[in-house]
Amino acid sequence: MFSESHRPTVGRDRLARLPQTRISVVTVCYNSVDTIVDTLESVLRQDYADAEHIVVDGGSTDGTAGVVAGYNGRIAKFVSEPDEGIYDAMNKGVDLASGDIIGCLNADDIYADAHVLSDVAAMMGATDIDAVYGDLVYVRRDDPTKVTRYWKAGEYLPGSFRLGWVPPILRSSAEDSSSNSMATSIRFTELPVISS
Repeated sequence: MFSESHRPTVGRDRLARLPQTRISVVTVCYNSVDTIVDTLESVLRQDYADAEHIVVDGGSTDGTAGVVAGYNGRIAKFVSEPDEGIYDAMNKGVDLASGDIIGCLNADDIYADAHVLSDVAAMMGATDIDAVYGDLVYVRRDDPTKVTRYWKAGEYLPGSFRLGWVPPILRSSAEDSSSNSMATSIRFTELPVISS
């Protein structure tokens, strides 16, 4: 979807030499019938072999659950029940995740291309970082090839967690929610253009 010039060089060729790491992708949704298919297909198109997709639906009334149920066998886990909001739903998904790396892709988002999870695995496998974040490309809902805005993530600033900033992809061992040390001990890196 996006030109390769936006993509970093992270050494996909090194993936064959790295131990396989499971990646869990959590998608939360509520009344997302108009966008959920694009999100599901975006995850299914990823060229990374050991990925699981977990979808947590907040009890949609617009047919979203039926659409997701149609992907039975291609989605690792699907829960549809009322929740206490988006963060409750995300926590449910994280609790269901079995991956060493956990990422969130919301129900109206798509990955920039089929290599995002491979790039994340290569980056995290070759370095000692705990979290990956990236730029965002905003596109028209009716035409994802039309870019409306490009958001440059910039450098991670210490203390951003305390202000509510959360990276979309995090090593599961770094998510000790019982401690405030997460905000100061995680090692970050930027991977340009993760999703749109």
